[in-house]
Amino acid sequence: MTRAWLKGDGGEPVVVRTVYGTDKPTSEKLLRNARALREARGLLSGYAGGEDAETEEQQVDFRDDCISVMDGLGTRKMHLQELRDALVLHNPMAWGLSRQGRARRAAARQRG
Repeated sequence: MTRAWLKGDGGEPVVVRTVYGTDKPTSEKLLRNARALREARGLLSGYAGGEDAETEEQQVDFRDDCISVMDGLGTRKMHLQELRDALVLHNPMAWGLSRQGRARRAAARQRG
C-alpha cells in the first residue's frame, strides 16, 4: 500500500491517498513514465516544464486580473472562453500562449 502525504498544510503531514498493491518503487516508475509521455507530447508547462518566473514582475495574480477584466467590461458573469480571451487582451504576456506554446499544443492535438 502506498501513501501520499500532504505537506505544508498545517503542522503535521496528513495521509491523503492510499493505493493498494502499489509500492514506492512501482509508483516512482509509473510517475517517471507518465512524465516522459507528457514531455514527449509537449504537455508540460510552467515550473513542471522547466519554466520559471525570473522576477516578481513576471508573476501575475489570476484573481486580480479576472476582477480587473470583468470590472472593465462592467459584468459579473462571463463564459470561460470569453474570460480567457479578455485576459489575453488584458495581459498577453501572462495569459497568451507563446508561439512555442501554441506550436507544442497544436502538435500534441495532432498526435491525439
